[in-house]
Amino acid sequence: DNVIRAMSRVIQVVPNAVYVMVGAGQHHPVLEQLVIELGLQECVIFAGFIPDEELGLYYAAANVMVLVGQEFQPGMPVEGFGIAYIEANATERPVIGSRLGATPDTIVDGVTGILVAPNDEEEIATSIIRLLVNPDLAQQMGQQGRERVIRKFTWHIQANRLRRQLATIGPR
Repeated sequence: DNVIRAMSRVIQVVPNAVYVMVGAGQHHPVLEQLVIELGLQECVIFAGFIPDEELGLYYAAANVMVLVGQEFQPGMPVEGFGIAYIEANATERPVIGSRLGATPDTIVDGVTGILVAPNDEEEIATSIIRLLVNPDLAQQMGQQGRERVIRKFTWHIQANRLRRQLATIGPR
């Protein structure tokens, strides 16, 4: 909802900006109503459920991936590890996410993307605008994100990490 609200500011600077929301969660009707109330039907698109094998196409078509998690209640963030940020970085896209949960483990602020306060619509808007009006910066963050994914988050690297951890436990 905060990204949708931020879009009101974004389109004032980048009039052709479009926010494509992927997924079909229980909050969809509330978010659709918010889009109507704010008059943002032209710049917010609800793509619905997208199969995993097609998500890469959505990331690749984007200029920036924005997923700003919130808290269920204080101290309980919605976002766990944030695999979506890693997937977007893998397609050389910069990412914007909140400073909650494990998101800071997946986004290197100012390097692979931007971390924002989850309820700060102005900061969210400013971050989106910054990347949309600075394509060189967005490209640099996207490339650095991909390099980091290759260095740290491939299945092969993660499997080796797990093997090393399991070896420290030893047989029982």
